[in-house]
Amino acid sequence: MVIVAPLLLLLPLITFLVITYCTMPKQWGDPYFGFVLWVQKLRLTTQYIQFGHAAYDLKSLKPKRPLSKSPLPLGWGLPVADYVEEEMGAAVILGNWLGPRISTYLIPVTRALDLIRLVAYHVPFGWPRRPQQTSFAPGEDPVRYVMEEVGSVYPRINQSWPDKTSDEALAHFCRCGVAAHRTELATAAEQDKYTDASGNRAKFAVRTNGLAMLEVKEGCDRYGGNVYFGADWRPICIVRLEPPAGEEWWEELEDVIYRPGEGYRWEYAKFCFRSSLFTLITFVDHLFQLHMQTSELVTLATREQLSTDHPIRRFLVPFTFGAITINDWARTALCAYGAATHRAFSFTDCAFARAWALAPKLAYMRSSSLWFGALKPVDELETPADHELWLDRFLSHHSSIYPPNGVDSPFFTACQRYHSILKRWVEAYCSHCYPEGVGDGDEVVTFLRQIIATTVGSTDIFESKGTASAEASSEMDARYALELNTAFALSRGSPDRMRSLLIAFLTRYIELVTLGHEQVGAVQVYAQDASFVAYSWKKGDVAGTKEAAMQMATLMCLTSSITPTLMPSEGAACSSFEQHDWSFLFPRRTVADAETLKNINRTFQDELAELANVLDAAAAAAPALCSPRPDRRGSFNRL
Repeated sequence: MVIVAPLLLLLPLITFLVITYCTMPKQWGDPYFGFVLWVQKLRLTTQYIQFGHAAYDLKSLKPKRPLSKSPLPLGWGLPVADYVEEEMGAAVILGNWLGPRISTYLIPVTRALDLIRLVAYHVPFGWPRRPQQTSFAPGEDPVRYVMEEVGSVYPRINQSWPDKTSDEALAHFCRCGVAAHRTELATAAEQDKYTDASGNRAKFAVRTNGLAMLEVKEGCDRYGGNVYFGADWRPICIVRLEPPAGEEWWEELEDVIYRPGEGYRWEYAKFCFRSSLFTLITFVDHLFQLHMQTSELVTLATREQLSTDHPIRRFLVPFTFGAITINDWARTALCAYGAATHRAFSFTDCAFARAWALAPKLAYMRSSSLWFGALKPVDELETPADHELWLDRFLSHHSSIYPPNGVDSPFFTACQRYHSILKRWVEAYCSHCYPEGVGDGDEVVTFLRQIIATTVGSTDIFESKGTASAEASSEMDARYALELNTAFALSRGSPDRMRSLLIAFLTRYIELVTLGHEQVGAVQVYAQDASFVAYSWKKGDVAGTKEAAMQMATLMCLTSSITPTLMPSEGAACSSFEQHDWSFLFPRRTVADAETLKNINRTFQDELAELANVLDAAAAAAPALCSPRPDRRGSFNRL
């Protein structure tokens, strides 16, 4: 009896563990990812139930107050709100829908599932320091291999790449694909140094050699590679920083040049570049810069400084929706030792920590060269007239998050058009809510002040040494944060200027979490094929291993969140404006006021639909290297 009683108490736990192990996907090398995929299936189930009722629920808004926060384990100690602070989670909305009695039982159950997830993400599962590496056999299909395992949990794929590995596909990868926002003009020195056999000089460049200094696990090859294209978008060469043969791991790296026509050597260099770029974007552009540095800091300020009936709090509901939950999940599942990215990437333990320390330096949020060329350094401003002119130029040059800076490509053209539509919408809303401008006593002033202070504190401010693009880009990011702070200080006391600054900031933020998130986050077509890109690969292989393929696909499944869309859709998922009209969120004083806000929203969505038609037509007329699916689910439809 003494033995039986404890066993009976442990029986529910043992049963749960057995069922979990038997039902979770079995993955090569590391069952951790099988458990992650199992938890994601549970999470998507609750989301389907949630969205069967409503996406936004005003009754779920929580009052303005300081939130409980935890520091990011790595990555500059950025504050991340705890998941219990979520105001529109599935449990909360379902509880409001089903009634307080059921809510009393429902919410603790979902919180218990969250606790299981949080604990499980830190269970080592016998994580091997040297990863198991099983290569695909000749003719084996990496896409079929992973899709048979992940199934319907994998996000919807919106693109088709019939050609993935040719030189033409590489150019499309950088002009219009996942690398498009990092494509820039080559420097004068690079144009002189890198030419092809016909004397054509390098004009465009995409760089990933900022990762080359980071050591990798035994059996894996290093990240890195800068690709250069001529004016006709034909590849000139790929330059990889590699350690000299036979030297120690800490020796200075050397440039190794790979050129088209060099057979397997060239194909391998292209695969290394694509994989390095994909890793860089996943880790830095998406995880660190977009989620942790931008979405999180803005969400914190929104909840801590704006009352539930404040017009800007209400305006931002669609753009902070679910941010607390997803960012806290990322903090535990992606941003810690032993978590998913640490396991999936090739970095050693030390290099993983160094990569986080370098994240602000590797970030790539370009600012307009015209903007910085027009502005004097802040410390050179002497008279009130200088300050007035400086602020006018700052506001007038506050352009898209992805300005072309001389790169004429379809991607940058679309970004400029989207920025214009978004700015008109934000301006119409703010002008309606603040016809007399933003006074110093408004809560939004403190909201902006908190965002600027926390952003400056999380930016790598340093003196650039040399001409490395990563350093120049990071210096520009730091300068933008400091100049935003200066613009804020100069706008105090001027309601019109403070309103203009608010419009500029909101436009930039919303643009980043919509267009920017789609650019770096909607990467399903890449992550399902380990011969296209891989987070980890064996030296000399032009495809990731089976273990790497499953890890990458599982990480992609974590992005399968169901989110509201910006505009009505067509095709199988057809919907109407009324289903996507969230103007009911905005504070309304009269019936006429409500109608005005609805029209502002309708105009915005109509302009988005018109842009979508233009982009669809351009895509249909373009070469079939990469064709979007005809369902209007591209860069400008989703949050």
